[in-house]
Amino acid sequence: MSVSPLLPSSLSSSLSSFRLLVLAVLTLQLSTTMGCPRSTLVGAPCEAAGEEQCEDLQKLHCVGGAYQLIAPCHADCAPGPGVTHEQSSIDADETWLCADSPHLVRGVVGVAVGATLTIEPGSQVRLEPSSHVDVDVDGRVVIDASPGAEVVFTSNNELAGGFATAATGGLNVFATSGEPSLIRHLIVERGQNGLGVFGLSSTATPPVIERSTFRDNSLFGLRLSCDAVDSPVPDFAAAGNLFFANGDGDVSTCSPE
Repeated sequence: MSVSPLLPSSLSSSLSSFRLLVLAVLTLQLSTTMGCPRSTLVGAPCEAAGEEQCEDLQKLHCVGGAYQLIAPCHADCAPGPGVTHEQSSIDADETWLCADSPHLVRGVVGVAVGATLTIEPGSQVRLEPSSHVDVDVDGRVVIDASPGAEVVFTSNNELAGGFATAATGGLNVFATSGEPSLIRHLIVERGQNGLGVFGLSSTATPPVIERSTFRDNSLFGLRLSCDAVDSPVPDFAAAGNLFFANGDGDVSTCSPE
């Protein structure tokens, strides 16, 4: 019977290290050859240019043969069924989340003095007939969205004139002596009036309204009111706002009311 000689401890340790190194190299080669599973489709190849799809709450777009991220959250990707806001007053700061879309407004929802309503990028707000969101002159709304993740106000019945009234928009904001409302990348469509802007005067700060779209409203894209006939009116076109197919015109005259 033969007995294998024992290896010196230093040599045994070297062999173990060598085996681990070989295993690591083989694992790297295998992962390079077969590919590791992706945690996201962002950057993955795609064929149909312009194709859009959801990945959880993310919305992706096929550009240049690869998926690009449009928005980290988009109403199209929200699981639903959404949240209903019945006629009420918002008396403290509140945020309407994109993931809770669609937000259904029934009646008049007011934003009270000192309160701020923030609506997340990518959110969709659907309004019943005659419904609207009214922000007090000393309240505030913040919609700071981005291209591809716009906040959308639309009619729940999908018909033009499907929300607001002849005197109001689906969302109504005031010029103020305090911090003004901020509206960027908002789409308002299919109302009687799209957005109401009230209280314009030489002594009040107008709301910031930039790079937004007002379309398919049966009356005006923007419904204005002023405190005096000579009240200054912001140049809404210069702020990058767009207007399409509004029945009575893009912006109403700003006469005192």
